[in-house]
Amino acid sequence: MSQPSTIQVLPYTRIVGQKELKLALELAYIAPRIGGVLISGQRGTGKSTAVRAFAQMMHGQLPVTLPINATEDRVVGGWKIDELMKGKPQWQDGLLVEADRKGLLYVDEVNLLDDHIVNIILDVTSTGVLVIQREGKSEEVSLAFTLVGTMNPEEGGLRPQLLDRFGLMVGVTTETEIDKRREILNTVLAFDEVWSELRDRPSDSLPELLTKAKAEDEAYKQKLVKAKEKFYEVKLGTGQKVAKV
Repeated sequence: MSQPSTIQVLPYTRIVGQKELKLALELAYIAPRIGGVLISGQRGTGKSTAVRAFAQMMHGQLPVTLPINATEDRVVGGWKIDELMKGKPQWQDGLLVEADRKGLLYVDEVNLLDDHIVNIILDVTSTGVLVIQREGKSEEVSLAFTLVGTMNPEEGGLRPQLLDRFGLMVGVTTETEIDKRREILNTVLAFDEVWSELRDRPSDSLPELLTKAKAEDEAYKQKLVKAKEKFYEVKLGTGQKVAKV
């Protein structure tokens, strides 16, 4: 028997708490013109888990993740060196183009990334256009993806001129309420047990817990897809209050 394909990420609808973080991710998907989300919080607050779970729910795969040591060639694209040396120039798309295909670009520890690289990413996010000027190649490529950056403020901040270019910023903290912490722990342990059983005893069908969570994710995804489709139909009245995010 072969194990059904499933990525071992906690389902998005089963993440306990972190309402503001999840709202920011959802708004960035519904209204891409927001310009991306910056999530600030210490280690262990569930930042990466939430981002990966959201990407898995909305796009069926993990997000494109930008490494801290990423070069401009890796981000924008460039010629394959081995092929270039053979006299056979072959272009290799960068991570931004890959993010366009997969729907979400995740930049972990964005505050530790080179400012020049961050500028390139934010420019593409705000304009929807990647301008390539690389060793004889000149091209403009239309791209669309959700940008999510995370950072630990204990490791340094982001320069104000870059910070201002993120549409939303959310500060997340460790859950302190005992009942919530117990719920988080029980949820994680339950799914860890299921994935462990799947690994040890492969099956042609998913366990009930995963099947139910997958259905909940799919139903929630459809709500967000519908909200995105109807976003520009929403009109604000003159006396209507706008909530702060």
